[in-house]
Parts: sequence; structure tokens; C-alpha cells
Amino acid sequence: MFSKPVKNTTLTAFICLIAASFSQPSWASETIKALLTEQEYQEDRWTLGEIYEDYLVASVNGQITHGDRLRLRFASGECDTARLFTTFYTMKDFPNVNDLIGKEISATLNGAPVSVYISYGDSFLSGHSFVVNVGLVGTENFADAPSREQQLHLRLEDNDSLKASDYFDILENKWSLVGLGKSVVRGRRACQLLGGASS
Repeated sequence: MFSKPVKNTTLTAFICLIAASFSQPSWASETIKALLTEQEYQEDRWTLGEIYEDYLVASVNGQITHGDRLRLRFASGECDTARLFTTFYTMKDFPNVNDLIGKEISATLNGAPVSVYISYGDSFLSGHSFVVNVGLVGTENFADAPSREQQLHLRLEDNDSLKASDYFDILENKWSLVGLGKSVVRGRRACQLLGGASS
């Protein structure tokens, strides 16, 4: 279901904080806006609500660290896959944030072992926040997700080469899967419209 995390330099900024404007044919932008505005923000429910020049994002709030949302990033021209990523906020004090950038960290995703990739980190509030890439997923894997499902649980783990607990005071987060299937269907459609608008 999940590929090995791939280094992605386009995620070298907090995607959730970037605002971008873009021009498209009016039919495309109006249709995409309709897909977005039909999904109002709700606690613990996936919504499609972040749109940029060549990608859009569906997300849901964290249940342990609320602001560390789990996100699916749909890139124009690659609508059959989406990048699954989140952020991890930490109050741990360590001298060099760059120690973690580009590193793979052992983790478990709903109990199954995976490797996640740290693509970006920076000071945030009284600590640091890091972009944690889980990998590319096929959107068809999520399109049929039931409307009521248990959570997705990601836990960072220590290993011999890198101890996540040296860097993160909260090693896990959980996210609801409610509304995921609907958001993926809408995300794929909006992604295809972005591609059509840019061609």
C-alpha cells in the first residue's frame, strides 16, 4: 500500500502555511472551488481544502497533537497517486535541527513497520516542527475507504542508528479516517481539473 518514502525537495516548506495564487480558465477554477466549498471543516473528518498552483491537499486534524494534520497531496499530472505526510511538533531541545533533515526514521503505521522520511524542519512556537513523509499511495487504495473506520496511528520508533525519542517528546499521533474516501474522490477529480487547466 505504501511505497518507500521518496526524497521530495518540493516539501521544503510547511505546505500548510504557504499561500499561492494562480490563474486558470474560469470553468476549471469554478469547478474546483465547488469541489472544495462543498466540504466544510469538521473536527476529525477529512476535508479537501488547500489548493495551490499545481497541487491540492486533503487533510484531517491530529487526535493527539491537534495541529499535526495528516495530509494527502495531489499533484497535477499525477492524480493516481498522492503523497501521505504529516508534521511532528517537538519541544525537545537539541542543538541542530539539520541533524534530522534527510533522515529516515523507523516507525509503525497501525502496527506495521514502515520507514518515514524527514524532509523539512524548522523552529516553530517554543519548539520545532518537522515534515514527516510516509510515502506515495495509490489513490484507489483510499477511494473506497468506508465512511466509518478506525484511526490511522503512526508511531516513531527508536532503532540502533537513530533514536526518535532523542528528538521527539511525543512519538505518536492518531487521525480519523472518517470522510477519507469522499475526500480522495474529490481530490482526484480536482487534481485532474488542475491538469486540464494547466495544459
